[in-house]
Amino acid sequence: MSQWVSGSASEDKEKAENGADNICRETHMNGNRYYGVRVEGAKYGVSFGSALAIAISYTANHSIIWAIIDGILGWLYVIYYALFRS
Repeated sequence: MSQWVSGSASEDKEKAENGADNICRETHMNGNRYYGVRVEGAKYGVSFGSALAIAISYTANHSIIWAIIDGILGWLYVIYYALFRS
């Protein structure tokens, strides 16, 4: 997930002279070009862990309240279930 910003004043001048519409440069947070991939992966990992925890909890307990609580805990509940409840 990169952030696109318009260039400096010299790039704006070049854009005006050349008639180019899309002169942009990509900036990276912390100088790391894979930062966006890690953030997106972490988001999907958290949501998958929560969904998995909800499914396991509801199957095991048949309770919506416990499914919500275990969904908040996410991967912690999944690991607990794998280690102690199997």
